[in-house]
Amino acid sequence: MIKYANIQKRRETLSLLYLVKTKQYPNLVVRFKNTNLCLINELVGKTIFYKNDIFVDAITLYEIMQPVGGKGKKHNYHGLNPETILDGLRNINVPLCILNDGKSKYSIIIPTKDENGNQLLVVIETACQINGGDSNVNKLVTVFPKEKVFKYLRSFDIEDVVYLNQIELDKIK
Repeated sequence: MIKYANIQKRRETLSLLYLVKTKQYPNLVVRFKNTNLCLINELVGKTIFYKNDIFVDAITLYEIMQPVGGKGKKHNYHGLNPETILDGLRNINVPLCILNDGKSKYSIIIPTKDENGNQLLVVIETACQINGGDSNVNKLVTVFPKEKVFKYLRSFDIEDVVYLNQIELDKIK
């Protein structure tokens, strides 16, 4: 089953995220609409995203919102709250940095921070299938806070950097 979440409708999206935070829904997929993800293509000068919507299974959302320290079936628990996740998705199209993290996977450092002041990192896989579907979509792999952003960036080769907003990155040092 697919639940739609228009990220421009804050109250409705937060209600859905709080619902998912409190209970595991193994057969639910959330489709985030109005992310304007394709605007990133203009920043990088090439097409890496063909669609604006982002899909994620509810188990992934549930696990990243659980208290830090645990581990679920797919992900570590990151203790993110629904507001942080929503704000991150609303800022995904103004990235600080985009890294090619595999053939069709991108790590995006966004301006949003968690409650502890750590930058948020969103990982999206393009051209994926969700729950055995037959269409290619953008899949939210994970969202997590990154304490040492610059150390993380240095772990990538220069050719893996798809986009870098050096001016904004310098502000977070």
